[in-house]
Amino acid sequence: LSPQFVDALASEAFAKLDDAARIAKNKAVVSTNAILETLETNQGKLFWQNSSLLSAAVRYLGPDAELAGYEALRLTNELNSVTQYRSGQWHHDRCGSRLKALLFLHDVSSKGARPTQVARGSHETLYWSYHDMGESRFSDEWVARNYDIVNMGGPKGGGFVFDTNALHRATVAGRFPRSAVMFEMNPAAHAA
Repeated sequence: LSPQFVDALASEAFAKLDDAARIAKNKAVVSTNAILETLETNQGKLFWQNSSLLSAAVRYLGPDAELAGYEALRLTNELNSVTQYRSGQWHHDRCGSRLKALLFLHDVSSKGARPTQVARGSHETLYWSYHDMGESRFSDEWVARNYDIVNMGGPKGGGFVFDTNALHRATVAGRFPRSAVMFEMNPAAHAA
């Protein structure tokens, strides 16, 4: 992606997140599913509908993989506890295999930048149940004892793709806000 495209997307997403923050009850985490016009341009569609991203999803999820949607998400400096954002706890998304791709709207590689953390190899786990929220949450100690924990940071315009069946969490503590656009890819018959 060109730096100009990322700057335009970030500017638009920040404006829509600012609008969402004005009415949000929880100021620690702000999200919006508003259409981002920058992603509707030819260059935007080349990114989120591009053959390499979608073909990777098809290879991983099967021939009917599709983009289910996207949202802009901001973890603010008001975030300091998992009670404000349950995704700060180690968890899986309770839906089996699904892919999420995060596109960073600013640098998330420095210390204090609130990267997502993923427990390496946990995506291959078959969980006993996906029904209750509590069944999808795991203690920090248990995850640290059983998995290598990887910080998924990167530069502005960078990002990563992961299977949401993997144990993962948002880093709650940090010195900087984190904003990203999150794209969700599912098998068509398994939209979450």
